Amino acid sequence: MGSCVKPGPYPSLHRKWLPILLGVLLGALLSKYASADSPGQQPISRFLAPSEDFRLLREVEFNGGAIADVVAADASSLLILAGMPSGFSIFRLGCESGECRKFVSASYLAGLLGANAGVQDWSLRFDPATNLLVLLPRREGRLVVLDTTNAPRLKRYRLGLPAQFRPGAVAFLPGGGLLLSPRFSLPGASRGQMIIFSPEDSSLTPVQVKRSLSTILQLHPVDARHAVALGYFTANDPNASAMLASVGLSDGQVELWQGSSGVRLLAGAGALLGVVRPPATQVIPADRPAPTYELAVLDGNGRVAAGTEVVPIYSDPRALAITDDARYALLLVNREHHFPDLWLINMHSRVKRLVRNDVLFAGLMPGGRGFYLVPARKNTVCFYRLVPGSGRASR
Repeated sequence: MGSCVKPGPYPSLHRKWLPILLGVLLGALLSKYASADSPGQQPISRFLAPSEDFRLLREVEFNGGAIADVVAADASSLLILAGMPSGFSIFRLGCESGECRKFVSASYLAGLLGANAGVQDWSLRFDPATNLLVLLPRREGRLVVLDTTNAPRLKRYRLGLPAQFRPGAVAFLPGGGLLLSPRFSLPGASRGQMIIFSPEDSSLTPVQVKRSLSTILQLHPVDARHAVALGYFTANDPNASAMLASVGLSDGQVELWQGSSGVRLLAGAGALLGVVRPPATQVIPADRPAPTYELAVLDGNGRVAAGTEVVPIYSDPRALAITDDARYALLLVNREHHFPDLWLINMHSRVKRLVRNDVLFAGLMPGGRGFYLVPARKNTVCFYRLVPGSGRASR
């Protein structure tokens, strides 16, 4: 029976060199698709098939001024805080239609914040479930909370916070309301104080945290009675590291999470938590760099959540978000002398894909169907659709 390919005159050489050539080609292919926190900087952890976990849906040019902050309004639109020489406004931008309309006017914001307020002095928070819009001061200024249910007619809440209270971390409570923590502990207070704001009756409920603390960096309410906080829970200790703690919102009881010292970032998805933390002690091969941090999804007991993996991170992390099902994480990482890079990480397979270099802002759309980003040096907004299952990986 004949063969489709005739053997060459030197079959022994074919047997000798063919495996070597195949190895060289495979190595080049793996290098091309290697997933790393910056090109050529870390070892291959997975090999990606050509298909992706996301696709660019639309890039919209924004003409309403310089973009200062962006938050998701719902599954198909964003709120954009943007400044012009005449003042700054908040716009609503449709992801699929590209339609942009003014949501809060410059004159209204000037009346709220003062004529001398700068657009870079404020950041936005928005809760799609209750339509509460929060303008959080980055430096000095008082917190502004608006009910946008009947926009463009807005309802402003007058919170009446203590004069010395400067809000730091802000989180929306399940079922409505705001959880506020001070930027720093109030002067003269031996314990930290949080405040719960209820929009139903505009009431403020203090939560006396039963532990000395310096400041709380990030908050994630697990339910209406408990929150997980990332902060410094030892006052006046310059050598203290940030760590995680469970805080009772009714009694202020604090339970520190053992082994959580040095956690850098916290992001919540219901009862699950995404954290960027120092890497666990492990043996690193001599030809591979040691990770700077690791990314993990934890359950309520502080254990790695079932079905997820711990992902090594080789750069300085800046911001983190995880989808509601904890399948994907968006991670902004700093790059020396550059704007941050945005990575999409599959927490089930450890696949890491670079979405874009030089990113100013990024976030997830509600419902976990997509995400957005604002590139540096371009006044545009990019919308991406998540495509679960399209990115395949092998160990």
